[in-house]
Order: sequence, then structure tokens, then C-alpha cells
Amino acid sequence: MRIGVHSGNLFAGVIGEAKLQFDIWGLDVTIANVLESTGVAGFVHISGATLSNLSEQRYVIEDGPEKARNHPLLSKHRITTYIIREDLQKDAEESEENFGELHAISLSDLGGRPRLSDNTNESLKEIFHAELREEFRKMPVSAFNPKTLYGIYRRREEVNIPLYHQLTICLKYLDPDLEKAYLKQTDYMFKYSMLLGLCVGYCLVYIEIMDTKIICPTCMILPAIVIIVQTVLTFVAWYKKMCWKRFGNEPHSYSRISCIIFRVHEKIIGSMIIRIIIYLFLVVSGFSVMCLIVMTCNREEFEMAYIEERLFHYEQELMICFQPWVATNMVSLMICLTFTFAHISLALKTAMAVLETVGYLVMIFFQYEFVFHHSVTTNPGFRAEYAHALLICITLLTMVVKERQLEFTNKINFHWRVELRKKEADANLTNHSITIILNNILPSHIVDVYVNSLAKHELYYENYQMVSVMFAMLMNFEMDLRSLRVLNEIIAEFDMLLLFYKEYYSVEKIKIVGCTYMAACGLNLNFAGSTSKTAKNDSTTERVSQRLLFTQDEKEREEVVFVMVSYALDMMRTLAKCNKAYQGIPGDRSITDGSMAIGISSGEVMAGIVGASQPHYDIWGNPVNMASRMETTGLPGNIQVTEESAKILQEFGIACQYRGLTFVKGRGEIPTFLVGIDDNLNFITTAPTRSPSHVERSTVISLHTTYSHPDVLDDISELGSAFVSRHALEDN
Repeated sequence: MRIGVHSGNLFAGVIGEAKLQFDIWGLDVTIANVLESTGVAGFVHISGATLSNLSEQRYVIEDGPEKARNHPLLSKHRITTYIIREDLQKDAEESEENFGELHAISLSDLGGRPRLSDNTNESLKEIFHAELREEFRKMPVSAFNPKTLYGIYRRREEVNIPLYHQLTICLKYLDPDLEKAYLKQTDYMFKYSMLLGLCVGYCLVYIEIMDTKIICPTCMILPAIVIIVQTVLTFVAWYKKMCWKRFGNEPHSYSRISCIIFRVHEKIIGSMIIRIIIYLFLVVSGFSVMCLIVMTCNREEFEMAYIEERLFHYEQELMICFQPWVATNMVSLMICLTFTFAHISLALKTAMAVLETVGYLVMIFFQYEFVFHHSVTTNPGFRAEYAHALLICITLLTMVVKERQLEFTNKINFHWRVELRKKEADANLTNHSITIILNNILPSHIVDVYVNSLAKHELYYENYQMVSVMFAMLMNFEMDLRSLRVLNEIIAEFDMLLLFYKEYYSVEKIKIVGCTYMAACGLNLNFAGSTSKTAKNDSTTERVSQRLLFTQDEKEREEVVFVMVSYALDMMRTLAKCNKAYQGIPGDRSITDGSMAIGISSGEVMAGIVGASQPHYDIWGNPVNMASRMETTGLPGNIQVTEESAKILQEFGIACQYRGLTFVKGRGEIPTFLVGIDDNLNFITTAPTRSPSHVERSTVISLHTTYSHPDVLDDISELGSAFVSRHALEDN
């Protein structure tokens, strides 16, 4: 392995809009690259700037090779080079200790991921226990604090308030939006509350008819109205349930009236205002009926009858007045009904129950004290009116405590559900962001395999029999900040052009190295001869009609060369348009001469994911090396191809000019060809012996008709022009 090391200044960042990759640029980066290429295998080739930061007594250092001393870039910048032959530090224990120190620094200071070791489990346990303690602190339990009785808690913005401190004494959220969301929940228990209210209403009517003396027929108007309204509301609440019990999942056509009832029911259970109105109506009307029953009693007549009963020892008329204990039990039941409805404010329910209690206590101790005093009691030493009041108060207190506990539990659960939904939304957003980033780093068919199927450090590869590889290098670029901005704009234009080719023609951007743009055509999983996974991606087959799918015939797969050359020609047109725009900007006019050397080769390649961290999808094989050599030995403003690729292009009717024998490192002198391109950046065509699978596609991607088709020429030209204008190829 050859290694080149240089120290200096550089620019780091991300350029382009597709296949995002963190990279570095600058003169010192280029010098380090030259040190690698001119180094000696098995040794480290360093510069004088790097040597100045090392201890010369520790290493065996020799002068750099002659090839490095004669290199024009190193000579121009007067870079002296050295070869490190040996590390004189032989103490293995000290080396391991130093390595451990460096590893500890990298973990603590650089935030790297620690390696799995024996101490990892202990660290995970500590983290787990810390999270448990934090979650327990947020639980709705705590030590007794008098301040919490009144909802008094000092809120600090930098401290997360425990859950039990986020509710007032009335169990109301401190956050008004959260309280509003809680009350606006759909009340799916509404029908059961209505059924209980209807039962209470029927009981009141029964008591009024059977156990009291009716004074006048008009006294039945209010109970009749109340019972009718309750019956209708209960029917609406239960109608959908009855239809479900009757028809189930069977298809059924409901009448218009049924649909209206369904919509009314959905409106009621989904509207907090309507539910509160119905709740107040039931509570107020029920207590009003109870008061009407009590007020039917004539106190003077009851007192005279009671005295006569005691004097003359005869039984008084049973229906002369209401039964006190029946009335008290009914009021207790109505207090329970007051707390039955869900998703009604606890303060409102408590207030209504207190009003009912106070109103009934007034009747017990002031309005009908004689009636309640002479009612039946089981304790002769305890006055009957106090027994009635005690039953009402105990019922109220019991229901308030029970409802507070239930409301507290419901609000805690609701708060947890809200937090869970927030965490789920954050997790989904994070997952979507990761997926978007991965799709902008790896090919789409690799993302699912990498995320779901690929184990850690497991090898993933794809074997393709026919892939066309392209290297395109922008010439004469000085790597300073201003030039880097221009480079980013040009690469972004290339990426915008790539979107069309990637979607329909399986052209994939591989990476950018310095000013060199690397792409390949034919890296579609459906074309792979073999992969490390037996199952192929099914998602790509869903869009067969929109993508360029080659058959298994080798001749058909050779069309990737035509597509790759067409993309290279469009890149040259894009660069020409960019150069024309930069000529109007005085500061950018001298950055680049607007030329680009392109090399293309084709053949069998291997593709896969490289590295355990910061994964990168790359390709290897003889076509990759040959395409790189075609670019380095090519001519600015031309597309140089190998002999095999030239033969394929000539079959498609694209002229290829024989350049001659060109020396290629590792291969010696081989014949190379230049793709025929005229002054207007159009292909120079010849008589084709074969045509692409889709003639329209060939005219669109080359932006001018390569073949003569007068009947479709106008439509194709318009389509090509529209595509060019969309991808920044129009004049400014």
C-alpha cells in the first residue's frame, strides 16, 4: 500500500445536490494525492511540512524518491519529500498504551462511538438506570408537599416540571391548550351516561305519579318534556350501536333518516359545547323535577294530619306528601349522575353537585324541616334531618374523591398519550430524515437493504455484466474558495440533469473526487447477474413502464454505452451554458476555461457498500480503471472511449474518430477513440446498424434527433427543449 501524508490548509464541505458526500479540496489536498502517487509501496511518503510536526529521532527517514523530486507540482511549490522506513519505537506495551490513550481521547473529545468491550455492559446499565430514575421522577407520585395542594409550584424554564406539578387543585392542566385538547376528546361513553340519565328520569316520573299527591295536571308538563327529550337523546346515542348489532359487517343501505341520526350522534360526541349543554340540561331538569316532587307537599296539611294521627291514633294518608328517604336517595343518585359524564370539567361537575347539595339541604333544614324531622330513622338519638343531610354530604364527598382520582388518572394517561404521540412524530420525522439522507447518499435500491437487512460489517455486493462508467474532469480549476463556489454551482447543474437520467435511464452518480465527476449507467438491481442477497428489490419492478429496462440479451444491455455518452454530451452542453453565464460576471470569468475532459469505458463491474461507518456505494473493475485512464489521457472538450465502447456507439450511428495508440498505465499502448461532436455540441452521426429500444428516448436525451424521423421530429424537439430549459440549460 502506498501512503502519502501532507499537512496544510484545505476546504471541507459538501457540494452538489445528489449523492451528498463530505469531501475536502485545496492545493494541499492535491499535494497529498501526488505524494501517494509518487510514493513507494510499503512505506509512508511525507512532506517537509508533516516532518516538522514529527520527532525525527523516532523514525528512520530517507529522502523522497526521484519521481517525486521531478514532479512539476511539487517542484513548483518547492515541496521536499521524505520516506519513513521504520519506527524505532519497539516497546509493544508502550505502543498499546499510547494507542489506548489516543482511543480514549477520540471517544471523549471527538464524540466517537465506543468499542464494544467488557465495560460496555456496565455503561449501558448505568445509562439504563439513569433513564429509569428520570422517568420515575416524572411519574405522578411524590412526597407530600403542602404547596401541591394549591397548585403552587415554582416553574423554571430550564427544568422539566414533574407530571404531578402540571395540574392545579381542580385537576386542570397548567397548559390551556392541553386542557382544551383534553376536553375536546370524543366521548365514546356518552350513550351509557345518557342511559343512566334516562333511568333516573323514569324513576323521578314514577315517584311523582305513584308516591305523591298530584295537585294539578300542569305539574306533569315539565317531567313529560324532560322524559321525552331524554328518550330522544338516548335513542340517538344508541341507534348506531343497535344498527351495528343487527347488521354487523354485512353490506346494508341505510335510509336518509338513519344517516341523519348517525351524523347527529357523531356531532354530539365530537363537540364539547353540545355535550356540556346536554349535561347541564339533564342535571338541571332532573333536579327541577325532584324539587317539583318535594314542593307538591302541603306543609300545613301534613302537620295537621301528623298531629291528628298522634291524637286519634289512625294512619294518615300515604300520598299526602313525598317520602323523605325516597327523595333523599333520589338526590343522592342525581349527585352520582352529575359525575357520570366523561370529558366534562371537574370544576363544573363539582359545582353542579355542590349546588344540588346546598339546594336540598336548604329544603331539609328550612323549607320542609318538619317533614324530614318526623321521617323514619334507625337511631333514636340522631335526628332524622341530620341523617338525611349526612347521607347527601357523604355521597357528595365520596363522588368528589372518586371523580378526582378518576380524572387524575385520565389526565395522566392523556398526557402520556400526547407525549407518546410527540415522540412517535419525532421518531417518524427522524426516520424520514434518515431515509431522505440515505437516499441522497446511497442508491435507492440499496437503502432498504442497508437499513433492514444488512448486518454490521456484512459484505454486500452486486455483479453486473455490462455497465458503462464515466469520468468527467473540469480542467484548470484553482482550488480556492471562489472557485469552490463555482464548482458547487456546476456540479449542482450536473446533478439536476442527472435526476432525469437517474429516473428513466438508470444513470447513477458514484462520487466526486476533486473536480472529477464519476457516474455509471446500468446499475439497476434488475440487471445484476448476482448479489450477496438472494432476494432482489421488488420496488423497482413496480415502475417497469417508466424505467429503462434492458432484456437479458447482451446486445440489449450494450445500450448503456449509448445512454452514458448521451449524458456526457448533455453535461458538456450544461457546462457551455454555465460558462456563457459566468462570462458576464467579471469575478468568475477567469476561474475556469470552461473545458472538460471525459472518459468512458464499459464492461463487467462489481458494486457494493464500502466501510462500516459513513457508508459509500462504489464500483470496481477494469471498466472503472479504463474510464479513469480515458479521462486522464483525454483531450479537453472531447469524450474519449475505449475500442469496445466505440464499436457499440458506431452501431448506434454515432461517429467515433480513431485517435491512435495511447499509453495507458498498466495496459501499455491501446487504441482509443474520440466521440464525434460538432461545434454545436451535437453528435456526428453515421448510418446506424441498430437503434435504441426507444427512439423517442434517444432523441430526448441527446436533445437533437440522432436519427431521421420526420413524423416525430417536431414533437421530440419540443420535449427535448422543455427538458433543457428545466435543467438550467437556457440562456440567462
